Amino acid sequence: MIYRSSVFYPWICNIKRINSMTTYCFRIRFNISHKGKLNAENKDFNFKLANGYDARLISEDTDSIATGSRFSLRSCGYKDFSTAMKQGEIAKESLLYYAVDNSMGINLGKDVASASLNEEIKDKILKKKGERILDDIHGLCVYPQDVPTYFFSVHGAGIVNPRDMEFFSNELNRTITRHKSINAKVKLAMELLSFSFFDRSSRSKFLTLISATESLIEPCSRTGESIAHVNQLIDLTKNSTLPDSEKSSIINSLKWLLDESISRSLKKMAEIHLPDNTYSDLKAPKFIIKCYTARCDLVHKGYVQEDEYDINLLAANLSAYLKDMVTKIVGK
Repeated sequence: MIYRSSVFYPWICNIKRINSMTTYCFRIRFNISHKGKLNAENKDFNFKLANGYDARLISEDTDSIATGSRFSLRSCGYKDFSTAMKQGEIAKESLLYYAVDNSMGINLGKDVASASLNEEIKDKILKKKGERILDDIHGLCVYPQDVPTYFFSVHGAGIVNPRDMEFFSNELNRTITRHKSINAKVKLAMELLSFSFFDRSSRSKFLTLISATESLIEPCSRTGESIAHVNQLIDLTKNSTLPDSEKSSIINSLKWLLDESISRSLKKMAEIHLPDNTYSDLKAPKFIIKCYTARCDLVHKGYVQEDEYDINLLAANLSAYLKDMVTKIVGK
């Protein structure tokens, strides 16, 4: 019996611990936006991870890595569940960084399955054939290595700068070796940048990219004199005869003025991290302000002046800008 799941499946696969001698594997299933971004004629590629364990990249939808868009990365032999999970999480973040650094759209999923096989059927197969069937988790899954394991799934029915498997494995290991924690804001920006490669609409892609860039900023407080002025306006509003609901709305808006504006924060971030970089013939600080102005027009008016803003060109350059910004912040 096959059914669509209405419950999120956790990234810890629901399987029984076998015994203390069992070793564990991690598997990361991911999709890429453009076929050929990983370039090899074989269906799979074996290499060693920087942690010393063997890994295998597998094309899940075609007989060639070069023509595939759906992949899994597997690594086995870990002494316990927690070690496999930790190494899997490092590898997953490293895949995300690799994708950003190499302008490859990647969808690493949310560590859940979109479809599932009935648990009774799974148990019968395990008892009768000695083979484990697991739901095809999109993302990271950890499982014991005691018996052959297969993954159940249901499916419906432009190449730029392809990378061979030696480059892929070397770069992934370079990132794993230098791995350090990525905070939530940077990780969100990386995910949005990767998702943007799946977007075929230039306007939608541009808005995704500018939102990703905004997610990186941490606005600073204004100067003491400016803060005093805003607080005075807040006090005047509190003591006004306006209805309470109107007072609350205005006060909440005024509180946003205690911090620097988004445009100023974006400009400052560019000045700190990419002062000498040029995008679309503009230095980074001027470029990002132009993007933000275009974003405001697009969101609030529904259009931009085409003779002033080429959204296709801005989106292409903003993708490069965000990649440079993220890699600079992460420092890999």
